[in-house]
Formats: sequence, C-alpha cells, structure tokens
Amino acid sequence: MNTVKFMNEVINSTELRFDVELLSYSGRGMFGKECLGITGDFRDLLAVMIKAFDMNEEFFSVKNFLRVIRDNMGLNEVWYWPHIPWEEV
Repeated sequence: MNTVKFMNEVINSTELRFDVELLSYSGRGMFGKECLGITGDFRDLLAVMIKAFDMNEEFFSVKNFLRVIRDNMGLNEVWYWPHIPWEEV
C-alpha cells in the first residue's frame, strides 16, 4: 500500500469524524509536481497524524512526519510532503 492510500484509510477509518481532506498539492518551489497533502484545521490535522502513527508506526515514521510543510489557507491549513508523490486513491 502506498502512503496516499494509507492516509486515505486513516482519514476514513476513524470512529471520530475529523474535517480533514486528502488532496494532491503542489507547494512552493515544486514547479507543478504534485504530492500528498491533507487540509483541515490544526486540531483535526494533528489528530489524524496521531491516528496514522498509531495505525502503523513503521509505515508512517516520525522521519516522514517531521518532513511536513504547512501552508496557512485562512481558516484551514494544508500539510504536505513534497517527498511523497501523489498517487490516485
């Protein structure tokens, strides 16, 4: 399973409903390349990341988590990982 599919599973598998969406994202300096991104408010994004780590500590390592880049989009944020290419779910 790739990381994009795993994150989709995390977002949709939780018994709690988080207002987090999975998306392809092209951040600053990516020149149109798309990567894994998630969007929502800070609290929900953090809860999803904790759930991802809880579901599979090895698959979603702290090393990957720490490479996240955040963009503020008004009320929500986008967290994205330029080193994880987007793959359709």
